[in-house]
Amino acid sequence: MSGKTRTPQVPRSVPKLEAELIADEYAALAARASAQATDSGMDTPRALSTDDQQRLRQRLLDLGISEESVESLAFDDSG
Repeated sequence: MSGKTRTPQVPRSVPKLEAELIADEYAALAARASAQATDSGMDTPRALSTDDQQRLRQRLLDLGISEESVESLAFDDSG
């Protein structure tokens, strides 16, 4: 894990259904990353690593989210 907080920022231009799918997929990946960190004795991560972000983007494309919507995602380092 990179140690940085990275949460997706979904622009308002993304259709509502796509935004909901993005949120669901992000939540699933974040939960899986948290469980893996807990199992390995690490502090629970607050967000996705860079590798997880790439997996999320690929999963969204596989689900049929438009490339435009996926490309518009920004990950925030604040936190």
